[in-house]
Amino acid sequence: MEFSNPFQAPGKWFRGNIHTHTTQSDGRLTPQGVRDFYRLRGYDFVCLTDHEKMSDPSGLSSDDFLVFTGVETGPRASRHHIVGVGIDEVGPFPKQETAQEAIDKIRSMGAIVFIAHPYWSGLFDEDILSLKGINGIELYNTGCEVEIGRGFSTVHWDNLLSRGKAVNGVAVDDAHRYTDDAPGGWIWVKAESLAVESIKDSISKGLFYASTGPEIRSVVVEDVLIKVESSPVETITFHSRGPSGDSVHRIGESMLTYAEHKFKVEHGYVRIEAVDGGGRKAWTN
Repeated sequence: MEFSNPFQAPGKWFRGNIHTHTTQSDGRLTPQGVRDFYRLRGYDFVCLTDHEKMSDPSGLSSDDFLVFTGVETGPRASRHHIVGVGIDEVGPFPKQETAQEAIDKIRSMGAIVFIAHPYWSGLFDEDILSLKGINGIELYNTGCEVEIGRGFSTVHWDNLLSRGKAVNGVAVDDAHRYTDDAPGGWIWVKAESLAVESIKDSISKGLFYASTGPEIRSVVVEDVLIKVESSPVETITFHSRGPSGDSVHRIGESMLTYAEHKFKVEHGYVRIEAVDGGGRKAWTN
């Protein structure tokens, strides 16, 4: 079985949010305010992704906290919202006509591309399957969940994986108010250093996992046996194609911190989901 395993990759773990809004578009906090918000809550980095705008991150980074810029754009001729993570330029973003044109433009600017909140946007599988050059989708979006209960796009993710489109999943805030819409979802990235290119390189390779609370501490694959260790949780589920996955539940009063699963060829893929006693979740790619 071949996959990018962040739990066995060199480097350190860095916690970050890659979908945020500031007063440069429709957010309530300035770029510095967004930096302070996440830094005070134990994050290591944040990417500013204002609407149709690459906000200037100059002077916001420090030795222990990284701020860089991206963009969120909504092409004119589609329901897609597309997030580009890591762009060297600042200023307005030239809005594109179609989703594919927007993806191509963002990639030409050096960014990693994710499809934002597919459930909230009302996207179908076919709306994503045909896209080229995307790194993944938002499997969880805090703002969409607290506003209309459409923050989880895991069904979209499983459908894409089942049909052979190997995309990664990220959890984000998409914060605007910075009250109930943050902090709620983040990624833990395994990278060599807290630097833009290092973080981007690891994200592009899938060397991260997503969470709204639990920690996934180890994933080891020995031949066809998948072993996972986590912080104390209620369940660990091995999601796979159709009904072929498996859930391991805690027994008695002791919480679950370990589970294993035997991979079979008919699975096609396996992703791991851990759920704690408060219903908070963590997901591997």
